[in-house]
Amino acid sequence: MLPKTFAIIRGNLPAFLGFLAFDMLIDLSSRLLTPHLLLITFISTTLLSYFVYRAVLFEERFKFTGFDLRHFGKFLWRSIRLSLLFGLILVISSLPVFIAFGARHVRDNPTASIAESLVVLLTLPTLFAWLGTCLPATVSGQGGSFAEASKRGKTTFLPLLVDLIVPTAIGPLSSFLQGAGFFARYLPAPLKFQAVLGAPLPLAAIMLGDGLQLLVTVLYAVAISRAYLQTERQRSLAEPAE
Repeated sequence: MLPKTFAIIRGNLPAFLGFLAFDMLIDLSSRLLTPHLLLITFISTTLLSYFVYRAVLFEERFKFTGFDLRHFGKFLWRSIRLSLLFGLILVISSLPVFIAFGARHVRDNPTASIAESLVVLLTLPTLFAWLGTCLPATVSGQGGSFAEASKRGKTTFLPLLVDLIVPTAIGPLSSFLQGAGFFARYLPAPLKFQAVLGAPLPLAAIMLGDGLQLLVTVLYAVAISRAYLQTERQRSLAEPAE
């Protein structure tokens, strides 16, 4: 998985750097991620994953010329539905934490915060291991429904879940670097560590955090694409025997 991931990044490095610069611009444009900035970030991440799915499925480079906006719209809609399902499952999974610690005190209680983070880290790869193949299927135009993805999940769930553990674990590190770099920009002057270590340090932390987040997106897309292709190969081999 890693060789394929880095081959895609290396083969599309200008585009990847463009996504990185765009994400940094979003991060640096506001102290808070407002709803419209969150939406822009979601669309940007979805676009990157769309290109990665096409790169794995069709062995093509990222193409902005002749871009099929209608086809991407279908993929975007599928991604939105999957994200909404993730949010619903996350709320249900988080109920024991909220009940145990109280909804108002989760953020103030370190134990509750850790428990909530674990719920997120377990829910995300589990959902994508179960239904994630709907995304490359939507790109290929075959079997993009949740029902068909669930059928594929019966054979790909465990291997795909294992493949998603590493990129999922990178997520908190990415968030920490983004938060550390962002927070340092607004410290009072006497406390700014960039005054001692150099002004570019917070910017470097944000850049590394955003870069890791993009890497997670690519790793997820590559792993899910490989699982989808595996099921398609199995299906094609089984067809003559029917």
